Amino acid sequence: MKEIFSHNRPDKLLLIDAPADALVLVPGEYAIVRFDGVEDVRADPTVLDSLRFGTVTLTNLRLAWNSRGDPNGHSISVGLSTITKISVGNLHRDRQQKVAGLEESVPPDNGLFITGNRSVVLHATFNQLGYKFELKPSSREFTQQNSNFFNILQAVYRAHDTTRMYRRVRVRSSIVRDGQPILLSREVILSSISNIGLVSAIGVSNVLGVFVRTSHRIIWFSPANESYNVSIPYVDVLSLSLKEIKGSDDKLLVFSIPANDNMKEFLSPCNELDRKTLRAKEHRGKGLSSYSIATFAFDVQKATPSVPIQSLAQSVLISIQKAQAQPDYGVEIKAQGSVDEASALVSSEQSPGGFGVQAGVEVVKTGPQTNSKDGSKVLKIIQAVASRTNFAARYIVSSSCAPGHVDGKDGGSGKLTMTLDDVLGVAFQSVPGIDSIGDLWSL
Repeated sequence: MKEIFSHNRPDKLLLIDAPADALVLVPGEYAIVRFDGVEDVRADPTVLDSLRFGTVTLTNLRLAWNSRGDPNGHSISVGLSTITKISVGNLHRDRQQKVAGLEESVPPDNGLFITGNRSVVLHATFNQLGYKFELKPSSREFTQQNSNFFNILQAVYRAHDTTRMYRRVRVRSSIVRDGQPILLSREVILSSISNIGLVSAIGVSNVLGVFVRTSHRIIWFSPANESYNVSIPYVDVLSLSLKEIKGSDDKLLVFSIPANDNMKEFLSPCNELDRKTLRAKEHRGKGLSSYSIATFAFDVQKATPSVPIQSLAQSVLISIQKAQAQPDYGVEIKAQGSVDEASALVSSEQSPGGFGVQAGVEVVKTGPQTNSKDGSKVLKIIQAVASRTNFAARYIVSSSCAPGHVDGKDGGSGKLTMTLDDVLGVAFQSVPGIDSIGDLWSL
């Protein structure tokens, strides 16, 4: 038995110029508020204004911005789990300097999102790279709601940050009190089995404990030491399998999940990962490179009451399938004046396969208008070229943790040497004497 589950978690991903289907709302995600006429300040300054201005949609899992003038969907999707800081910025008079990444310290703005030349700044990390996004409204109506938007953004981010237990595996956390698991809101215990052993991937002997199956997660803890425990939310499970024990006919119930920093003893060796299978079921490799895989194996030989491992695996499988079909991410915020439930974060003409904005959500089309047929053709050509430019380089502000060119005799720095081509807006690994991609072609 081995079941692989789709791991489409937009709150863990940071996507730039992603395909339209990546902006479709996933199960359990809902739109909270939407604002039109928002400028992506850090976009390439050479692109048309119709590509620089778009719509911000804030959901319970991410903040999405998409251009209204790009037929191929120039967009940004920042998962709330990737955000490290939210602040108010001060726009520079010289936009070229701003795009180049020069910054200046700005005093706090007392919660106001925008006043005149103010903007909202998002700092995020993904795949060991640091990103910075800056958004500024262009419409008077949006500016009048600046305080409301910024407060909603802060509230959603804090609510998401304080409900990690719904979405993230925790080891040795405060989830047990007086021999009973501390339940989440709306969580219900389905079954409890004693004397089930937890096996570490590095060969630590079995530790017997209580195996609790709830409506939201699997909880295991040792009665002798309640601080030794594991909480595995169903929405974070990558795979569920039965693994044979060497020299025995018995099997282990094994969960594979994305690893955190405090799971070193549960990390799986790379040669045991079935990466092709993980990519097969709708995952498409999105963000997989940023994951280390941890495995939690449970031994039921001494379970009280006695239960066949196939029966336990089947009941756990049903709970996982039900939770992933209708996930509960824990964030519950209904903003005043929020939009109706939408099936996508993009306009209806950009959505794939019939996905679109439901009735009640106004789709605003912006961009230059022209009556000239030749002018329209030129505009489409420029937009097509711009949409194929690597916009992601404009948002990267730190790569100190990324593998790449190593400086120094002993290779101690580990920093990636990058050069930004201001004409194409593409960042590439530089070599001595090369300042642009054109120089590479001349070689």
